[in-house]
Amino acid sequence: MGEIKLFRFSGGESCEIAPRAAQIERSLQLLIERHMECFLGIRLLAHEYRTGRTHRGFIDSLGLDENNCPVILEYKRFNDENVICQGLYYLDWLLDHRGQFVLLANEKLGNAAPGHIEFGGSRVLCIASAFSRYDERAILQIDRNIELIRYKFYGEDLLLLEMLNTSLDLYAGPTPDAAGPQPAGSVGMPAAFQEKIRGMSDETETLYLELLGFAEN
Repeated sequence: MGEIKLFRFSGGESCEIAPRAAQIERSLQLLIERHMECFLGIRLLAHEYRTGRTHRGFIDSLGLDENNCPVILEYKRFNDENVICQGLYYLDWLLDHRGQFVLLANEKLGNAAPGHIEFGGSRVLCIASAFSRYDERAILQIDRNIELIRYKFYGEDLLLLEMLNTSLDLYAGPTPDAAGPQPAGSVGMPAAFQEKIRGMSDETETLYLELLGFAEN
């Protein structure tokens, strides 16, 4: 059984509830934004946030998590859309426009706005009905907090959100805030962890990373 399956049983009989993707990805975005704090523990700050003339783009959803870390949410609308690169592009914008984000948080949250925002924990959430093996592999090579979340609808009122990877910021070196620019060639994990992963099979590597995530939690 390679994927999550959901069954309904009643009166001695059972049947599988087939999963489905959103007919229009925008409807998924609006649903998640409406219930973002319940689904993801994130307070919504902006919908389709415009990044200005230089970056010339729109961040699908922009929020603040329970640790007061900024969160960029991007929804994958098409199979060939490189949502990871898009998220990284907007993350660079965010880290270059911290003052603008603070003003947005103060405006939207009012008295509930935090006194300090943890930009060192800024992350990108990519939400899609499916990701390729290249997507899942690529984020292991990127020294950024990127999380892949796969969604599935079941029936008319059930939504599954499945985390496909675990943030490795526990094992990362100092953030740019604390240590300034990182040396060329640095990565998000110490050499000892990189050495252990190098040469592992895909299955062993996946188990190893899941174990690190379990230890983090």
